[in-house]
Parts: sequence; structure tokens; C-alpha cells
Amino acid sequence: MTLLKKPAAVVICLAALALGFAAGRYSIASDVASPDTDVIERNTRYRFISPLLECGDYQASNLMNGDAAEITEELNAFIERQKAKDAAEDVAVYFRDLNNGPYVNINSSYRFAPGSLLKVPTAIALYKQAENDPSILLRPATLKEGDDNFDGMQNFVPPEHIERGKAYTLEELARYMLVYSENNAAYLIINSVNTPALLASYSDLGIEAPSPEGYSINVRDFGSFFRVLYNASYLSQDDSERVLSLLSETFFTDGLAKGVPKGVVVSHKFGERTTDDGMRELHDCGVVYKPGQPYVLCIMSRGKSFAGLSDTISGISSIVYGTLLKNNRSF
Repeated sequence: MTLLKKPAAVVICLAALALGFAAGRYSIASDVASPDTDVIERNTRYRFISPLLECGDYQASNLMNGDAAEITEELNAFIERQKAKDAAEDVAVYFRDLNNGPYVNINSSYRFAPGSLLKVPTAIALYKQAENDPSILLRPATLKEGDDNFDGMQNFVPPEHIERGKAYTLEELARYMLVYSENNAAYLIINSVNTPALLASYSDLGIEAPSPEGYSINVRDFGSFFRVLYNASYLSQDDSERVLSLLSETFFTDGLAKGVPKGVVVSHKFGERTTDDGMRELHDCGVVYKPGQPYVLCIMSRGKSFAGLSDTISGISSIVYGTLLKNNRSF
């Protein structure tokens, strides 16, 4: 394939990862996550965000109360059942209550190839660059004859695609990328956003950026992207709202969304990958807008079949929501 304007091998890696076909298992030395010290209050002007207004320092004793311990115990038992029936082999979970900070980590040291999850930081980079140059959102881009068709690589096939030879603005392509996980749209955006902006969408959050040597990420680090969107602490409030709004329309419904009651809004992104040895990876991460108690839930999984992995993800989502609903209180 030919990447337009982008000389760096880093950008080739970013393109491959965001399109969801990076191969092999890799390790990164650092395991950095943003501090869990936020206190937030909802600004009723917005539907999807709650801008960060003040901060506090939570000690470990605040994090593992009854609800968190119950969630951890139930999820560990469920994961073992899924592994016993060969539905999954490796599963990691990050849960974070967005009202006042407590979280749950299960196997958060496990690392996975993110695949199309990286369309989220790609969108963040696009809108970040647009803060200094709003015209970039109206810049046209066209999938030309001879460009590879990346959408054929997906198991979960997008219901809508961009047309070859037709010009789209980058803002239109952002919708295709986030709502439909359309690989060709991501390819065009990556070729249009400058490399420093792409890399900064990771480094500014204390997350190591993709490199030509390969890339993997853990659930807690990836959950940071949704935290900064929800808190509007990286993009502007309007742009954070816009990105989460698009993610609330994501066509994939066999993961987080399947595990919550109908009508509960979930702004999320899934990622998939098949390795050369036939193993599958399936991930789903986002914000679940449980009434009165929104939370981040990020689940990454590896196993032999996408059906088993999607069942595992939806089951975990159901357990988390059900436990919070049963106890009917915030942490």
C-alpha cells in the first residue's frame, strides 16, 4: 500500500494497528496509566461528558469496598467458567466508577494487540489538530484506485462503507471510522493528520505510542482514552461530546451493549484480530451511562472463537451492571 505524505514507519504502524491487522504478540516496557485521582460533577449542558471540575486524592482503602470486591469475585468466577468451557483463554477487565473514582482491575498486566480500538486515539488526534486548524475537518480525502481495500480484513463487517473515488471530508470520515469501524476511512484520516498530533494523543496521556517494532496495550491504559473524553480534559468540551456521541452509535452490539438493559446508552469501540496461528482477540471498551452512575468498562480477550469471546464480554458487562443495579448505590 502507499501511504500519502507520511514518511515515518511509525505512521505505517499506526495505520496497520488502527485498521486492525497488526500481527504477532508484542511487549512494551512501560505500563503507565493516568492517576486515579479525579472527582467529577455533571454539567447538564452535555449528554455524554462531565467536565472535570475538581480533584481529590483517593487512597487504596477507598477502592476496594463491598461493591468492588463483589464485582471482582463474580468476574473472576465467571472468567474461570468461560475458560473451562473453552470460550476464552485470556481475559482482562478494567472498571472505573466515573462519579467518584474507585476501580477494579483484573489481569490488567495482560497485553493485547488493540486492532481497531486505536481508531479512538486517531479520532482524538484529528479533533485535537482541528482545535488549531478547524479547516482540517472540512479537508476532502478520496480513496483512490489502487489503494488497498482494508475493510476485507474484518470479521465483524461494517454495514456501511465509503466509496472509492468519492471525496469525503475528514469529519464525515470520522463518522464512518467510529460508527462503522470503517478501515478505509481510518486509512484516509491517518494520512491527513500530522504525525506529531497522532503520537501526542498517546504521549500526552502517559501512554506509549505505537512503534514500528509492534504494539500492545492493557485495559487500564486504554480506558484512559475514555476517561479523558468523558472528563473533557484533553479535547474541548464540544469535541469530547462529539466523539462520545459518535461512539454511542457504534454498530457492534455483541459486547458491552448486549450486557446492559435496552435503552442504556453505551459509547464504546470494539477491536478484533486474528493471528497467524488462528487465535482470535476481541475487545470492547467504553463508557456505560448507567442512570446516576456512569462508568468506564474495558474488556480485552483472547481465545479460539469470536463467538466465545463476544459471549465472554457481554457476560462480564452484564455482571458489572447487574451488581451495581442490585446494590443500587454509587461507590
